[in-house]
Amino acid sequence: MVVAHYLDADDRVRWALLHLAPLYGTDGATVIPLIQEQIAELAGVTRPTVNRVLRDERKRGTVVLERGRVRIVDQDELERRVPRVGA
Repeated sequence: MVVAHYLDADDRVRWALLHLAPLYGTDGATVIPLIQEQIAELAGVTRPTVNRVLRDERKRGTVVLERGRVRIVDQDELERRVPRVGA
């Protein structure tokens, strides 16, 4: 995973959410129906790291946590918080 060389663990979680968003977004709503373990595998981090980052993003108002899924409610802010890789 190339992003592992350029992004820290927290940013890799945010990066993973942003890359999943187009797959699960519909009509302005983005609900990612994955559990934390699956997001951790994609981001190359541990589940506790995903949990911590998601709780932080919830406090910032960028996501809403639901059972077995993550709803992205402020994708623009989430994008601003992830450094560009390869740009």
